[in-house]
Amino acid sequence: MDTTTRQHLIDAFIHGRRDALDALAAALPETDPQRPTALALAGLVSWLAEGRRAEPRELRQRLDPALTAAESDPALLMCVLNVAYRCAANHPTEQQVIVRRAIALAPRVPQPRIAAIAWRMEHWQAIAIHDRPRALRALEAGLAIASDDADLHLEFTGKQLWQHLRLDDFDEVERLVAWLAPRVADCLRCGMIEVVDGLFGWWLAIDDLDAVEKLLADIAASAQAEAGEFDWARVDLLLRRRRLSDLEAFLARIEARARAQNDRTALVDILAWRAQLALARRRNDEARQLLESANRLQPRFERRRSELLDATLAVALACRDVTQAQATLAALDPQQQDQDHQMDRVRLRLLQGDEAGAVRAFARLLRMIGDRRSMLAPRLDLAFELEPATLARIIANRGQKARLTIGTDAGTARAINGMGCTHENHAVTEIAVDEGLRVVSTPAYMLGRGPAEVYEGIRRLVERVLAMA
Repeated sequence: MDTTTRQHLIDAFIHGRRDALDALAAALPETDPQRPTALALAGLVSWLAEGRRAEPRELRQRLDPALTAAESDPALLMCVLNVAYRCAANHPTEQQVIVRRAIALAPRVPQPRIAAIAWRMEHWQAIAIHDRPRALRALEAGLAIASDDADLHLEFTGKQLWQHLRLDDFDEVERLVAWLAPRVADCLRCGMIEVVDGLFGWWLAIDDLDAVEKLLADIAASAQAEAGEFDWARVDLLLRRRRLSDLEAFLARIEARARAQNDRTALVDILAWRAQLALARRRNDEARQLLESANRLQPRFERRRSELLDATLAVALACRDVTQAQATLAALDPQQQDQDHQMDRVRLRLLQGDEAGAVRAFARLLRMIGDRRSMLAPRLDLAFELEPATLARIIANRGQKARLTIGTDAGTARAINGMGCTHENHAVTEIAVDEGLRVVSTPAYMLGRGPAEVYEGIRRLVERVLAMA
């Protein structure tokens, strides 16, 4: 096969590009003896470009001629395996066979970008079965290949960021963020959107909203990202900052764009975000109706961590729908390893009346966060859902003793003291402060009879917590 034909094929495999296939067809006249071989290889690409997914027998029937045609060319063979992997999307056993063959082939491929395909597939395979250590090993192997290729190195480092975020390995996350943040322009140039998503994810996790806003402004000024690429980050920012009118106006703008483009996926996301906005305004019934509209537009969840799933969970918890909350949590975090959803598990246990389970889940959340107090800021509302006595049990289980208040109830005070903590009697408008452990408590509804009575105590608590932050 001549060099031009081979390059057209490799372009087509790597990018799934129809223009590369057209160029290939133009380069090979009907009488060219290479035409049958080239078309056998190109057939898989065309099939993938049409969104086809194969049954194992059908895949082998189409794959075998292409593998035979590419057998003597390791780079081209790797490209065939790459397309075959994607065609076998619904058949993990077939995918695993393809990945093993690609890894064995990688040392024979001289081009780093093509050899790295094997480790990219291995990474995808590990993610599919939630094997994060295996995913990290695949990325380390990819980085070893990418040592002399800056863009490839950037890609695999960005994927590492996501894996360490999911593993709650925050020291490594901070190191990777420091390395990646100055290279956002390069990420956008190379289309590495997930890397920038990872930066947004980290800064939102630690509540660094100024960094989120600055990055959004920088991206808009550079005009390198496609419209709608980071809408999710702007929505999260506006919700966190309670800029609800700004959020409503923003959603109206992007909805007009999505309707003009007939983008169903974007419209589903927008309905989910509108449900979140309705929740923020305490309009739970409206939020439920918006989710029903989203589900009619997208009957099944097409993305594992879709905006629709996140909104469904938030509405279920707000509306005390335990069954829906359980099902959605299982879909979002099947391994129960995501510290963001650990907070949702605490709320679910409280809705179920499982105080002991709530204590265990909240204690696990604290262990995940460790000494990174900035990560507690987005989760402070959770503390208002736990009784001070529950917090006392969590603190005592960590071998610490805190000063707390639940008001003036003598029985509960004795229970707190019996755990090793110290109870202080306070009125509903007052707070107890433990400066050493940085714990602030107020009686709230343990003593107050309505919002007007508990408001002052909670206001003082929030002011003191913010002063400590």
